[in-house]
Amino acid sequence: TTRVSALEPSTGVALPFAPVIVGDTSSEVRALAVGHGRLYIAGSFHTVNGQPGAHVVAVDAVTGTPVPWRPAVDGQTMALAVDATHVA
Repeated sequence: TTRVSALEPSTGVALPFAPVIVGDTSSEVRALAVGHGRLYIAGSFHTVNGQPGAHVVAVDAVTGTPVPWRPAVDGQTMALAVDATHVA
């Protein structure tokens, strides 16, 4: 599995952020972006914390809890961009 966690930049200490588990052993995280109070995770995966979630998922940026946002993405995602109103 691939896990996404949060660390304090200057010390490397883990922050209170639930690890997000994406996919299986062949899965990859290719891009991360922050905006709208969320962390967007993209790559090559079909599950997030054991639930369906294909290639792009959003989690709460503070807690790591997945949010109910499921865009229609039909292939691996290599990049993300976030602005005030959009995710691309």
